[in-house]
Amino acid sequence: MSRSLTVRDVRDEVVDELSARAARSGRSLQEYLRARLTGLSQTVDADAVSTWAQGLLAGEVSAPRIVPVEVSHVLRRTEREGDVSSAVTGLAHRDLLTMTVETFLSPRSLRSARAGAAPHGDGA
Repeated sequence: MSRSLTVRDVRDEVVDELSARAARSGRSLQEYLRARLTGLSQTVDADAVSTWAQGLLAGEVSAPRIVPVEVSHVLRRTEREGDVSSAVTGLAHRDLLTMTVETFLSPRSLRSARAGAAPHGDGA
């Protein structure tokens, strides 16, 4: 199923540039914009991913070293369920491999440390 989309108040020079790009690619403006919008819809929404990651990290992360593995499983599941395309999953996996996951104390561990637990290697 497809729907129509109307964009109002687009400056003349923007329409002229997009029309020229469409002509250079041998497509109508409608075909060109449809292809660009389809491509845009298959990219990772950085704002949504950031919000999701912040929510995840606000809780207890008991084993930070396995976060990339868990994220990879979530990506595969969402692709299998049809929530994201294989192109988006591939991009996300590529980005995941380049990310550094830093080990940090969870909120619960911080509270324990502040309550008087001796630091590691202290010998006391």
